[in-house]
Amino acid sequence: IPEGSSLVRLPRDRQLSFDQATSDPELLDLINKVPKDLWPASLGLALLSERAKGVDSDFSTYIDLLPSVHHGVPIFFSPQAIKELQYPPVVEQIKKRCQFMIEFAQKELKGRTSAFRGQQVDANSLGWALATCSSRAFGVKGPDSPRSLLPLIDLANHSFDNNVHVVPDQEGAVSLVSTRAIQAGEEILLNYGNLENDLLLLDYGFVLDPNPFDRCSMRYDEGLIEMAREIGGTGDLAFNTSEAWKQKLLQELRLVGDNSDLEILVGGKQITDPRLIAGLRVSLAEDESQLGSTNSKVLCEAEHHCADAVDKAAYKTSMAMCAIMLSQIPTTLDGDRDTTDESTPHDVHQARVFRSLKRQVLSKAISDHKHVLVRRGWLKESRQ
Repeated sequence: IPEGSSLVRLPRDRQLSFDQATSDPELLDLINKVPKDLWPASLGLALLSERAKGVDSDFSTYIDLLPSVHHGVPIFFSPQAIKELQYPPVVEQIKKRCQFMIEFAQKELKGRTSAFRGQQVDANSLGWALATCSSRAFGVKGPDSPRSLLPLIDLANHSFDNNVHVVPDQEGAVSLVSTRAIQAGEEILLNYGNLENDLLLLDYGFVLDPNPFDRCSMRYDEGLIEMAREIGGTGDLAFNTSEAWKQKLLQELRLVGDNSDLEILVGGKQITDPRLIAGLRVSLAEDESQLGSTNSKVLCEAEHHCADAVDKAAYKTSMAMCAIMLSQIPTTLDGDRDTTDESTPHDVHQARVFRSLKRQVLSKAISDHKHVLVRRGWLKESRQ
């Protein structure tokens, strides 16, 4: 298949979605009650409405071929498997999705059957639809429009080294187009996005090893920072955020204030979250002259150098924060191997693989911090 060839073309009326102008009013009323961050449930309601039509639906054959279960998606994990994850950000998301499904089924769906041909939709059906849509939907209409299920196109598996991509056209059709020449017998592969393993597990039910985009999440929390400063031995510099010039920079970094975003991401293609290093630099500096710049964007750059004492303390504190996170995964890789065999349930095995990959991300982040400290002469290189 030559590069640029169209393998599949789906016209607008063969894309399963919903429309605020033409969809069933009761279905839209239910859809509009779903929080935006749980969009798979919105599309899932449209899917359930089509499924209820049976052979009357234009998508009946497609729906009949969809998986009836989603073993790898963690909203269906056993309590043991969820416990085995040992990673609070993902566990919290699982609990949030499960709680939503139960409450939505009880409060919103109970007794409301006209959008589903008289059938009652329960939490289990909603969970199936949510998992189906999170793992198969495409955002082909733009970031502010509902996503769509694309029959046949959604059979393509994921790869960061993809050989096809999805291309919408002005008529509303969607095509699967080759990005390079594809040889006979070669698998058709899409890139679902440069996603960390958290999202791959939550939405698609799998994780990747290696995954160059995998990261770990922590909060920019002064209690955690003080603990890290003690572990990292950086208590000789005061951690102070009260001065007006510091508050201004920290607000620009969204680390304080009404518009703050305290989620910090470690790993991926950067040593650590640029906002974390910038925030630590600002908080540890005695005065503005030690920063070398009062531009918050410049302070986020790894190549920018502040006063040695400030940068040394910032990187040591950031490294210690990673070490604290690593300590919160109490199991070891060898321990996981010793307790995992053919009798281990799939979801438990999946959870152990996921946490071992998070352990690798944090270990690599600690190693990368050490390289910075060694390169700048603040840490002696250890020799084995």
